[in-house]
Amino acid sequence: LLIMVCVVDRCKEIMQQRNVTCLDSYLDRVQVMLWTRLKTVLEANIQSLRRAQPAALGPPSVSTHLATRRYAELAASLSTLRKESRRLLQREDALSTALQQMHDATVDLLTKLSELLPGLNERCTFLINNYDLVLAVFNECQIGEDVVHRFDDLRKKASTAFVEHQLQSRFPQ
Repeated sequence: LLIMVCVVDRCKEIMQQRNVTCLDSYLDRVQVMLWTRLKTVLEANIQSLRRAQPAALGPPSVSTHLATRRYAELAASLSTLRKESRRLLQREDALSTALQQMHDATVDLLTKLSELLPGLNERCTFLINNYDLVLAVFNECQIGEDVVHRFDDLRKKASTAFVEHQLQSRFPQ
């Protein structure tokens, strides 16, 4: 849907450069319809993340979770398309809000999934692996936004907790 918004945006730009105004109202209506549908789809994704029951998402493991990969790919795609389109700035607030809500819902889900694991080592390892996956996808897509720093901070916190627990278990005071 966002690709279609970008296509319509580009068409509008070309039409303006050529001084062809007969399609402006049509392209505006198409763009409004696409944005409305995109907002609905993103809301459904966010609600799906919020309603997810961790126990129903498969047995707990320290490896990366499928929901993490899906979130990372979707967020990276949306961020890349948003960067590429020059005229989407008028609707960027809605997209930024949706991406922020998706980030929050994903972090909450990962925290809940980690709580299913038996020990602190496993929980921290799970979080580190999943945060690292998100960062790898974002770096691959060259996403240099605030969300990268938030995931990096989360990974550092999980790594610090893991190291502290390892030190405590090996060298009790």
